[in-house]
Amino acid sequence: PFVDRLNRNLLSCGIRFWSRVLGFDAPALWTYSPLTTRQLASLRPFAPVIYHCVDDIKAQPGMPADLIEKAEQDLLRAADFVFVTSPELKTACEQHASPIFYHPNVVDFDHFNQATQDALRIPDDLAAIRAKGPVLGFVGAISGYKIDFDLLEYVATRNPHLQLVLIGKVGEGDPWTDAGKLNQLENVHLLGPRPYELLPSYLKGFDVALLPCRLNDYTKAMFPMKFFEYLAAGIPVVSVNLNALDQYGDVAGLAKDYAEFNAMVIGYVETFPANRVRSGIELAAKNTYQTRMRKMLDCIEGAKQ
Repeated sequence: PFVDRLNRNLLSCGIRFWSRVLGFDAPALWTYSPLTTRQLASLRPFAPVIYHCVDDIKAQPGMPADLIEKAEQDLLRAADFVFVTSPELKTACEQHASPIFYHPNVVDFDHFNQATQDALRIPDDLAAIRAKGPVLGFVGAISGYKIDFDLLEYVATRNPHLQLVLIGKVGEGDPWTDAGKLNQLENVHLLGPRPYELLPSYLKGFDVALLPCRLNDYTKAMFPMKFFEYLAAGIPVVSVNLNALDQYGDVAGLAKDYAEFNAMVIGYVETFPANRVRSGIELAAKNTYQTRMRKMLDCIEGAKQ
């Protein structure tokens, strides 16, 4: 409790101080934290209050779920605008606030679309892996509550000629993650994190991009950031059937079970229609940070008129 009060006072004082220094006469509050009502002494100085709900944070390992749920309900009732990134989050938030505006996660399109350029070079470590066979790739947090390691093992053991490449930190957000079984497989390669600026060059070396998510309360409410990044890079995508991706079956494979996931991977390695690649790139180009921000600001400005 002492640390909680100390943090709340430091944050509140810091915001008030810098609002005065920067000349904010009527500052808006744009927050991603469901604990905002507990982290600030009061929301009254802010107009409007905007809550951007991007994840079901209470479903992550080690989180104080009851505390987060109560605080988030308070924030939803106090917020003037609520934006969510998945249909599941929209349904959950609508119980405590309205209206709720749904805008999915988006992509830094110009950055990831570099993967389609002929001049971009595949890094040496990935090129060496590609020499062994087609590459199935994943980029992101390699965490036990997000990634279905059993699914990856299923695909890897049935396709020894395919190389599974995982780029990201093992155990990020989940220190109980155990990737031991994957490390024992010769055709699975955990490369660790790579700098953001190099990700397009790694994506260029993927034959198929994977979203092997574990199905649970967290992923049920998640719109994976990597989805549009993969599409922008011009790569075929195979994903488990996440709720948020239901409407995108025309540009990606959405598998209902392990067998279908494996079959889609094999099929996409062998052939993937060029028109579907183009459709994926075009879809990603419509879902950028700039277009989403403009839509959000339009919602806010429209309500003021």
